[in-house]
Amino acid sequence: MSVRWPDVNRLHMLIEFERLGSLAAVAESLSYSKSAVSQQMATLQKEVGAELVLKRGKALELTDQGHAMVRVAKKVLRELEDATTAIAREQGTLSGVLRIACLQSVTQKLLPQAISLLSERHPQLSIELVQDETIESVQSLIGGTVHVAIGEQFENVTVPLHQNVALIDLFSEPMMMAARPDVMDPGASVDQLAKQRWVLEPASSPCGRWALDWCRRRGFEPRVQFVSEDLLSHIRLIEHGLAVGFLPHLVLPDVSDRVSMRAVTDGTRQIHLSTRVPMCEHPAVLELAETLQNLHIQILPPSTTVK
Repeated sequence: MSVRWPDVNRLHMLIEFERLGSLAAVAESLSYSKSAVSQQMATLQKEVGAELVLKRGKALELTDQGHAMVRVAKKVLRELEDATTAIAREQGTLSGVLRIACLQSVTQKLLPQAISLLSERHPQLSIELVQDETIESVQSLIGGTVHVAIGEQFENVTVPLHQNVALIDLFSEPMMMAARPDVMDPGASVDQLAKQRWVLEPASSPCGRWALDWCRRRGFEPRVQFVSEDLLSHIRLIEHGLAVGFLPHLVLPDVSDRVSMRAVTDGTRQIHLSTRVPMCEHPAVLELAETLQNLHIQILPPSTTVK
C-alpha cells in the first residue's frame, strides 16, 4: 500500500489555524485567499484520512484528531528545520529561502543593505521580507510563516518568550526625546515637555508601553494626541511643531534640523533577532545577525542625554 505524506505547506496552515482560529485569519497571515486555504485544508484532511476541523455554529474548530495532527505537524517541522540546519552547516554554501519579519525602523535603515550584501555573497539564497511590528512578527515566527523575526525590547517592559524561540541580541541604542528646537532648547526640562501634545506608538506595542511608563515614572500623564506605528509620521508631526515624542537613535540620520533630539535616561532599546530553536545555528541566520550588527556600528552617531 502506498502512503501519501501530507504537504508541508498544508501542515503550516493547520498550525496557523490552531493559533489564529479562523480560515480568514490564516489566509491573511499566509497571503492566500480564504477559498485557497479552505481547499488546502480539505486536501489535508483527505491526505491524512481524518476530519481535522468541524463546523460549530458559524465557526470552525479543531477536532480531537485535528489537535493530535497539530502536535505531530509541529514535531515534523522542527525535525525538518534541524535537518535543514545540519545540511547547511555541512555544505558551507547557503541556498533556499530565508523569510524575515522585521519592525519598521530596522527594515528602513539596515535590512535593504543587509539583504544586498547577503545576496551578493550567496546568489542561491533567496531572502523574503515582510515589515511587521514586534508582537506580530513573533506570532508569524511561532506560526511557521517566517524563519526570523527582528523586534525590540525595552527596559521595564516584559515581552513573553515562547519556549521554542531563541533570541540573538543584535544591538542596543538609546531612545531619543524629539521636539522642535523652539520647544526643546538645551535647557528644557521634562516638566516643560510634559505640557506639550505627544505622539506615541500604540499602547499595546512594546515601545508604546515603555513610553507611557517612562512618562508616568516622572510624574505626568502625557497628552497623547497622535498614535501611529509609522515613525515617519512621528517625525513629520514633530517637524511641524504638532507634538513631541520619542524616536529610536537609529532614525537620527533621517531627522532634519527642524527636530532637536536628546537621549533619555532609562531609555535603552534592545534590538534582537528571534528564530525557532532548531534554526538558531543555521548559517544563514547567523550571517544575517552578524551583518546587521556590523551595519549598525557603521551608522551609529553620538548622542546626548536628558533626564
